[in-house]
Amino acid sequence: MVLKRLADPRDDLITRLGELNKEGELSHQEMISLLTFVFLTGFGTTVNLIAI
Repeated sequence: MVLKRLADPRDDLITRLGELNKEGELSHQEMISLLTFVFLTGFGTTVNLIAI
């Protein structure tokens, strides 16, 4: 997904993290960790709100 966003940039978090990785300011592992964290926290929040 990051490669697709770098080929077709948008004004979003995935594109920005990909750009930082490409510029060497963010390692590949850091980028994947941040994207995983954001995905899982958003998923958890949604599940908890639906369960209420």
